[in-house]
Amino acid sequence: LGRVSGPVTSVPGSVYGAYVNVPDPRFSFVTPAPTRVPADGAAVVEVDVQLNDEVGMLIGQGHDVSLALDGPGTVASLGFTANSTYRFVVTASAAPASARLLATADGRLLDAQPTIEFVPVVRALSAARIGLGVRLSIAASGLDPAAGATTVVVTQSGVSRTLVPVFVSGLGLVVDLPADLALGEALLSVVVGGVASDAET
Repeated sequence: LGRVSGPVTSVPGSVYGAYVNVPDPRFSFVTPAPTRVPADGAAVVEVDVQLNDEVGMLIGQGHDVSLALDGPGTVASLGFTANSTYRFVVTASAAPASARLLATADGRLLDAQPTIEFVPVVRALSAARIGLGVRLSIAASGLDPAAGATTVVVTQSGVSRTLVPVFVSGLGLVVDLPADLALGEALLSVVVGGVASDAET
């Protein structure tokens, strides 16, 4: 076998024992919280990027970390935090969509690429009984049946119950009321993909 020679290039990072403290894309983390927010152009998701080396050891600051979106929304950096993570803020789009988080460390794309969702905002809400039965029709603008699980929370006399609609469309939904729900006023809130409507009736 021949011998290969060439210039020695310094490796960024610090050395701890026998390990070079260089970010490893396989063992680094990208953590958004929450993962679903209203698609209102204002809601925010905090994203923490934690760098680990090839043996899973946490790496400190001094690295070039960036975050991009494969999808709509905007990103701003909050810098390095006290708990050894790089923090970013993603602002939601104004229309329902999803976005994949693409973080890089020193120019290398991290393997962890979680997705966040911007879910529809229910902006108007009205309800009416259908005939004399226990079926309730709810008109709500901004609903998207594909945006995630849709439920209706009914609160009466301080007691809340979650109902699953029998029908959902972009204009509203229909639910069957519990037989023991008393006649009279009740507070209704539509929840889409884990996000409650901003209007109640």
